[in-house]
Amino acid sequence: MTRVIVTAVPERTPTVEYLQHHIPNLEICWDEKRSLIDTFLRACQMAGNDPVIRLQDDIILTKDFVAKVEKVIADRPDDVIQFFSMRKDDLTVGSRYCLGSTYLMNQCFYLPAGVSKDIIEFFWSPAWAPYFEAHPDTEDDSMMREMFRVQRRKYFLHVPSLVDHQRSRSIVSPKRSSARVSLTFQEPEYEHFPNPPSNH
Repeated sequence: MTRVIVTAVPERTPTVEYLQHHIPNLEICWDEKRSLIDTFLRACQMAGNDPVIRLQDDIILTKDFVAKVEKVIADRPDDVIQFFSMRKDDLTVGSRYCLGSTYLMNQCFYLPAGVSKDIIEFFWSPAWAPYFEAHPDTEDDSMMREMFRVQRRKYFLHVPSLVDHQRSRSIVSPKRSSARVSLTFQEPEYEHFPNPPSNH
């Protein structure tokens, strides 16, 4: 079974417990400094050289999430795979390879063996460190997008999305829209989900 790591803030403990219920091998990287990038990088350190599924703590899983995600990974174990998207092309094009320069959103993604260490190395590289010093509030998906662009690395975007973004305010960036949801997400898993919709 592929390792699964979620980055989480204490305010979302109920959602983390929901994820633990459905993902028995879930590992948690708790925020310690109110810093998205710090937590993201520590999760990369936790992964080491292993292939890993990475989650954020503001998601809803599809039913049978583990089986579905493992099936996709088995077909493409050496590709970076994104399992959440909000793009209109998802409805017309479906699953596809995308240029790294288009990467966006880190709700749920897969990193092949060694890529977590590549990300840590890129963070400290001359290609990124000066930008981060000038923009310390930048987000982790922006860093990954720049790394993939520099390395000319493509990623595979899987449709339908296997997680959805909860309709809630961002704790790190409250100004961000709460309506950042997938156009293709199906079969939400609400068992043990905190405050599920009344019509589920």
